[in-house]
Amino acid sequence: MIVGQRPDLGGIQEDVDIYAASTKEFWERLLAGDDYIQWTLRFGCVLHDDGILQAASRYIQENGLVPSAERKLIQAHRGLSLAWSVVESGDLEAAREQCRAALTTIARWLLITNGEFPLSRDELADQLLTLACFDLATALHRLIHDEPSSDELRTGLQVGEKLMK
Repeated sequence: MIVGQRPDLGGIQEDVDIYAASTKEFWERLLAGDDYIQWTLRFGCVLHDDGILQAASRYIQENGLVPSAERKLIQAHRGLSLAWSVVESGDLEAAREQCRAALTTIARWLLITNGEFPLSRDELADQLLTLACFDLATALHRLIHDEPSSDELRTGLQVGEKLMK
């Protein structure tokens, strides 16, 4: 995560995700309850800070700022809709990616709603078990570690839909 101008990405490995935001955008998203920014501040490794990251971390602690469940629910509905579309397209590999993203977002919404801070994607299934969300935990674990069939993807999405009602 970079706060400031997006750098030239030449020479950066493909599997490295770079997120850049202006100072204004960073604070707006933080105050709106963006869980990605909060996760980055809580668990990220700071390589350079001109003071904004330290100030934001202090703000979170002093004000008890938590991620927004409402914001995550909106993202979950959008992700679920997209995942269904890709599953119906028949592109199994793309469907797995979209379903993984959708169920990850639903898991994060559930955790935030229940007062738990969502950890990394690989840790979400275990966190879901503490909420007794066994079916979602199983579907998400399979999507992360295996190659589920189209029918299994549909079942996972149906589990997510039921939880969001």
